[in-house]
Parts: sequence; C-alpha cells; structure tokens
Amino acid sequence: MTAPAPRSFGPITRAQLRAFAEASGDRNPLHLDPAFAQAAGYKDVLAHGMLAMGALTRLVTDHAAASGLTLKEINCRFADPMPLGCTLTLKAEPAEDHLTLTATTEAGSVVLRGRARLGAP
Repeated sequence: MTAPAPRSFGPITRAQLRAFAEASGDRNPLHLDPAFAQAAGYKDVLAHGMLAMGALTRLVTDHAAASGLTLKEINCRFADPMPLGCTLTLKAEPAEDHLTLTATTEAGSVVLRGRARLGAP
C-alpha cells in the first residue's frame, strides 16, 4: 500500500475554532474562552481534537480517491492537547494492511494517533 505525502494543517486560529464549534455543536469553553482555559491550567484555549481528526481523515480520503480506493475504516485516539496557533504535520504511513496515522505539532507533540483501512469501492 502506498502512502500519501505528509500534509501541513494550520496554524490553528480562533476563527477556525469558533467556526468548528458552530458547525459541530461542540461549544466547550475550553475551546473558546481563554479565561476558562487558563483556569483549567492551560496557557490559552485548546483546539478541538475532532478538528485534527477531520484534517487527517481528509488526507486519507484524498489519497484513497487518487488511488481508486475508498476509506473502509478509520479510528483515532487523542493523545495530547492541541494548543491554539499550532501547525500540525499529518502523516499516513503504510503498515501491514492499513495506514498508521499521526498528527504532530511543530513542537513534536503527537496529538492524534490512529489507523485507517482502505479497500476497493
């Protein structure tokens, strides 16, 4: 199985977080309210994990479509908080019968790990 080239996503902005919150219905103040996030021990708001998962899924589905395949299964685990302003490197690397997925910040923190299985349409 071939792998797509790594893709950059970001930097993640407040405007993206507001738009994602409205589209997803996830209006958790940890993603939108700096004072709330600071009271919880963070420097600023954190990005939605599902925002990164959506970007990573797009990497996989673009690759699948270009390869004449479809996405059959995807699963991810949120591994670390994703700070506002970070830029992610999205990777999908070939493994035995799937792609191993990662989203990593420029500081080297892996914020998302997962796997995807592609197959014939």
